[in-house]
Amino acid sequence: MATYSSDSDNDLTPTSKLLGRQRPIHSVLGGGKVADILLWRDKRSSGAILIAVAVMWFLFEVVDYTFVTLLCHVSITTMLIVFIWSAGADIFGW
Repeated sequence: MATYSSDSDNDLTPTSKLLGRQRPIHSVLGGGKVADILLWRDKRSSGAILIAVAVMWFLFEVVDYTFVTLLCHVSITTMLIVFIWSAGADIFGW
């Protein structure tokens, strides 16, 4: 049976961390925005990155979409949006 003394209650012992770490994981990862995203402290950014990676995996692996085709479609869509924006600005006098 263990015996407890009141003398040991006053000692300040450092708390042991998982796997014997001395610093928190957040500071090991740099303590900035990247650490927040990797540790899911910034849930919106972490979720957006997870969804973007999942969509890219689906396009490239499941659908067999190629990067060049994706780049061309993004380029064409961007040119269309810029054309419509400039035409609308000219019509409405922006």
